[in-house]
Amino acid sequence: METKKIALFGTNTQAFRCVAEETLKRGHSVTAVVYNPSEFKLNCMRFSVTKGNIMRSGDVAKHAEGNDMVICIHDPVIDPFSHFQANQAVISGCKYAGVNYLVSIGHPIS
Repeated sequence: METKKIALFGTNTQAFRCVAEETLKRGHSVTAVVYNPSEFKLNCMRFSVTKGNIMRSGDVAKHAEGNDMVICIHDPVIDPFSHFQANQAVISGCKYAGVNYLVSIGHPIS
């Protein structure tokens, strides 16, 4: 299996942590890009965490550059339109950074 460099964008939720852990278990390198890096810790040499804003395409492009894939896990807490805005920023940022593989994960708001 070929290992990948993956930028993981989102918020510190259980789903975010599960995706990060599973990606690391499969041997990939992960950079978590979150608003508050001090809230997210994993003990693995192939893991790093940095500050970034999923809602800003410039931040996405900056942190996605040099990665093979981007995974976006956006949890729209109040406004479902924010999920659309986050995905729009991630798609734009990935295009700018030249990242060809993007996985976006979200859920409906009840």
